[in-house]
Amino acid sequence: SYFTPGAQIGGEPFQAYILKKREKVPSASAVTSVVLDKLSETLVKFFFLVLGISVILALGLFPASFRLGSLIIAALFLLALLALIFALANKKYPFRFLRKLFSFSFDEASFFHRSLRLVEEAENQVGETLRSSPAMFVRISTVTLLGWGVMLFEFWLILHFLGTNLNLAEVISALTAARLAFLLPLPAGLGALEASQVLVLTALGKNAALALALVLIIRVRDVLFGALGLFTAYYLTGSMLFKKQKWYSFYSEKQVIRDQSFTD
Repeated sequence: SYFTPGAQIGGEPFQAYILKKREKVPSASAVTSVVLDKLSETLVKFFFLVLGISVILALGLFPASFRLGSLIIAALFLLALLALIFALANKKYPFRFLRKLFSFSFDEASFFHRSLRLVEEAENQVGETLRSSPAMFVRISTVTLLGWGVMLFEFWLILHFLGTNLNLAEVISALTAARLAFLLPLPAGLGALEASQVLVLTALGKNAALALALVLIIRVRDVLFGALGLFTAYYLTGSMLFKKQKWYSFYSEKQVIRDQSFTD
């Protein structure tokens, strides 16, 4: 997801694919697990963004119109997500409704029809999971929330190593600006992340060089982890493709037998 346009969506299809191909998870269940993970992640993300923009409003770092507009947009996304979760938990299926509303119909053997059926099955499973195991979804969201706490600490720690100590509200403001930058449809928030940190940290009375040093450390960390992820993905998919080449081993065995017969 880090290397795709818009870091919010990108790796999910691969996650579902690798679950199905490597772990033999049924397609609908693979998609369901990824959707549940994304739901909890996005829910916590927008909760944090609402909190962070509220902190920025309190600190008065940017023009009031910009701050208020950002808060309203983040709050609307959060409410929409909560409404979606509530609807699924109460047997209301938005995708199925939209499909009937716009009368999507394809040949049953077509890729589009099979894709739509898969999405509908995943939607049903997500709703069933939310109804039967709400505590599980709460636990997932709690773990995600703890992850955001770790990110806050990491942000503070990097700045501390760079010789700057910010209070909690200021760290929340800087991290909020960084996460908003990643919402833009740019690979790794390229350019937007740098601009966001320069804007916030200079508004807090810090040097722009500090912001660029912070972003450089973040970039090195993210690219290293991203490169490790790409290598692992290549290894996993490569090994699966190699296993599919059964014809190669079969051909080799026949060739050995043929060569042995000729020798005899």
